[in-house]
Amino acid sequence: MFTRSQGAHATLANNQAAIAGDAIYEDSPQTRANPGVVQLVNTVIFGYPVNCDGGLFQSLGRDLSQGSCASLSTAIDRDAFTGDLLLGNLTYNGGRFPMQTLLPQPGSPLIDAGDPTACQATDQRDASRVGTCDLGAVEYGARAFAVLMPLIKR
Repeated sequence: MFTRSQGAHATLANNQAAIAGDAIYEDSPQTRANPGVVQLVNTVIFGYPVNCDGGLFQSLGRDLSQGSCASLSTAIDRDAFTGDLLLGNLTYNGGRFPMQTLLPQPGSPLIDAGDPTACQATDQRDASRVGTCDLGAVEYGARAFAVLMPLIKR
């Protein structure tokens, strides 16, 4: 089970759940001791017509799915969003960890759309969140410093 902080600020793009289907699929045992609930908050899911399926999903609010995710049922969720997310290409956008990310572009509906009570101090790149946090893993306008990689001699 994801805790509020573990399931927060994720960007799931074109993810596949192998033979279970598109995007994310929850199939853990459903018992009282292990309810198998996937909790989401300030999360963005896109890439398929159906973006979450399986057992139990619970939205803690401010989630967006470009495609359906029936569990996004709070009044402040955006299920089946049809607008342009205005995300940049998957590339290195700086940060503590050398990974590729999808950076919101000016005018993105993800900017400043997060739940302030669930905002984490830093984004996936370890850059500080700016003002009201954005939806997803990467904060628009945050300064993410480049990682200096050591030179490898051959």
